[in-house]
Amino acid sequence: MKLEKDKVQIIEHDPLFEEVFKKEYKRLKNAFKHSEILHVGSSSVPIPSKPIVDIMIAVSIVKETQVKKLESLGYKFIGYVANNGARIFLVLENDPYDIYLHLVRKNGKCYKDTKRFKDILLKNADIRQIYSELKYGLVKASDNRDMYSLHKGSFIDFLLENHDENTVDLEAIRRKKEEVLVDHAYTVRLLGETKIKLNKYSDKIKMKPK
Repeated sequence: MKLEKDKVQIIEHDPLFEEVFKKEYKRLKNAFKHSEILHVGSSSVPIPSKPIVDIMIAVSIVKETQVKKLESLGYKFIGYVANNGARIFLVLENDPYDIYLHLVRKNGKCYKDTKRFKDILLKNADIRQIYSELKYGLVKASDNRDMYSLHKGSFIDFLLENHDENTVDLEAIRRKKEEVLVDHAYTVRLLGETKIKLNKYSDKIKMKPK
């Protein structure tokens, strides 16, 4: 399933997500024998997701040679974030779902946050429900990818900073969801469907020149 550039589409969880990951895992493990390879993102959890499969490869040091190795497997470099240890983004056109690959430093902030957020979702059905409602609410207001990423990211940051699995405050999480939806709706009204870049990494992300 191919995504329109700069637009977000959300679908119900598809069991095929895991099959796509398992198949690609074998290819990647042959090339990265000593690295941790994980299925991450919404497609790895039973919640609505963009029609893509996110995979994270954690390496001790991120190197250009690793990108070259992935490109030899058909991946295309699309950008990187240089804060908190390099995070490199690549995409593989694949049937039925494209694969978005995150090459990160093992035990860096991105690695830890990604694993922790998945763990929070897997352990708490109520939080999964709230997060699902947020995602549908954001897309209903606008399918602009940058707006979606910006506001979804603020919810994720809140959860990572405040979550305590021993004393889960669902009301605070619901309030944050509503706050994010209000902010998102205001941004949509303020900017309309412009081409302004609102990526939450806008001050750090470096995209491949067109």
